[in-house]
Amino acid sequence: MMTHTFPSLFATYRRASLLWAKTFLDLLPFLLLWMLSQVGLEIFLPQSDQISTKFFMILFLDMAITALFFSVILNGLYQQYSTQSFDFMITLKAGFKRFMPLYIAYTLVSLPLLVVLLVFGFLIHFGKLVPMTWVMSILSMQHVIIASAALLSLGLAVIFFTAGVFIVIFNNRTLSALKHSYQLVKKYWMDTLLVILLFGIIAAFATFLLAELNIPYAKALITLLLSSFYPALMIIHYENLVTYSQ
Repeated sequence: MMTHTFPSLFATYRRASLLWAKTFLDLLPFLLLWMLSQVGLEIFLPQSDQISTKFFMILFLDMAITALFFSVILNGLYQQYSTQSFDFMITLKAGFKRFMPLYIAYTLVSLPLLVVLLVFGFLIHFGKLVPMTWVMSILSMQHVIIASAALLSLGLAVIFFTAGVFIVIFNNRTLSALKHSYQLVKKYWMDTLLVILLFGIIAAFATFLLAELNIPYAKALITLLLSSFYPALMIIHYENLVTYSQ
């Protein structure tokens, strides 16, 4: 009996690149709106390094914008992938409809980092309410704590990687989508981790390159160029998981 090996990282990225290139012009209006929203956020509500109420307001607003456009773009990509057609209004309506469940999922995956930031913010502004030795001990370990929270969030991002497909495409509720994603990914968690890490490396290198070239609004340009590539990876990897989990 012939056994089939799971598609390589190269094969997954090649298929995702083809889907990204095929749909880029159709999705360009949404990508431009996403980019402009990022520019507007940077101009009118610039983020600061100080943890404050304003910091969290901007952070959650940025997450909401990301979830909204990600939902719209994921739907448009799947239309092209499954039916070879694209309808602007269907994509827009479906994206708006599934925005909130996706936003909740995004928040849950980011929860370890959000909790750490909230704790640090509390200690900075209300440190007098707790023993100073506790405050100093926690703040002295802040890099270790943040790194640990980031690793935990990465782990959640891996096991819940395909939750967006279940939420946006199959209209699952948030918790149901997270459960289905875990069941699908758990056997191939290493392959999923490599997909995410390579995308992170590509995005980080592109951001570094734009910064070195002193190109303004680097984050917005990265949004324009790569924001439909990540959901394309999600769709292709989802299909791989479904095929090889049977």
